[in-house]
Amino acid sequence: MSLQSDLSWATRSILIDWLASVSDEYKFADESFHLSVNYIDRFLSQISVVRSKFQLVGAAAMMIATKMEEYYPLDATEWSYLTGDAFTSGQVLKMEKLILKVLNFITRPPTISEFIKRFCSIAEIDRATECFAMYISDLVLLEGSDYVEQFPSKLAAASIALARYNVRKDKKAPWPTKLKQLSGYTLKELSPVIKRQYKTLEESPRKQQQAIQSKYASSKYHFVAQYQPRKLELEDFEIED
Repeated sequence: MSLQSDLSWATRSILIDWLASVSDEYKFADESFHLSVNYIDRFLSQISVVRSKFQLVGAAAMMIATKMEEYYPLDATEWSYLTGDAFTSGQVLKMEKLILKVLNFITRPPTISEFIKRFCSIAEIDRATECFAMYISDLVLLEGSDYVEQFPSKLAAASIALARYNVRKDKKAPWPTKLKQLSGYTLKELSPVIKRQYKTLEESPRKQQQAIQSKYASSKYHFVAQYQPRKLELEDFEIED
């Protein structure tokens, strides 16, 4: 965000919350949301954006992401409507072209969502834990400021470790050897990120932006947003299977 004189991390959170709400309403894939945030952050790292056009950037970014991920993506006219007709379909299409140009048409970057699903599939992690990890990862995207410089694979690994710690109350290793070998990250490497994610998780109910909370409070996601975060004791992570 160093290039942005008219935007702040708080402004960014408002936009990401809106995109999370749209994504949930239209049942978009998790990857559509994660890709759109990736596009926005990469775009902001290269182009200065005025606040009045920020929603346009978000709409165009998610339009690109849904074209990559969804069978039935919304078109520019529908995105214009979702902005409350603040922007025309022509403006949405023009911004789409600009974003693609700035991103050098790299529309398949690695995302936290992609790594979580890969790690969970190979390690045969249960659905509730995967949902909790995805919940944490979405909160990470919403907050942004402490996470944008981290590798998505590291954020994914930390999200899974923290999710296992909260879902599995039996004191079995939240970060066992299998996951360490699969991800390439040791607990020592993940600990600073886990601590920061725990703070993000603990503070989430008090945030103004609640679209992600609402999504993950449903039965589809095992009500994980309703979980009371377990007090973080990192020594528990040292237990090996």
